[in-house]
Amino acid sequence: MSVLRSSSAVGDRIKDGADAVERIDGLSRRVRADYDQMPGLSLTARQAARLWNVTPDVSQRVLSSLVAAGYLRKGASGYVRTSSDSTALVRGN
Repeated sequence: MSVLRSSSAVGDRIKDGADAVERIDGLSRRVRADYDQMPGLSLTARQAARLWNVTPDVSQRVLSSLVAAGYLRKGASGYVRTSSDSTALVRGN
C-alpha cells in the first residue's frame, strides 16, 4: 500500500508542478499583452505583482524570464519593453 501511496504523492507533485508552469506561462502571455497594448509601460516588480494579482516572487520570476527572453529590459524606474516598442508605436498609428 505504501508504494501506491508514495507513487500517488509523486504524481500529485508532478501535476501540481505542471499546473504551476501552466499558470506562469499564462501570466507571461498576459504580461506580454499588457506591455504590447500600453507602449511605454514601466513597472517595478512590486507594482506588477499588484497589477496582475500575484505574489512578488511570481511577479519577479515572470519579469526576469521576459528579460532573459529579450522582451523586457530592466530600467532605472522599472521593467520596460525592449527597443521593439517603437514598432508597437508604429503599428498603433
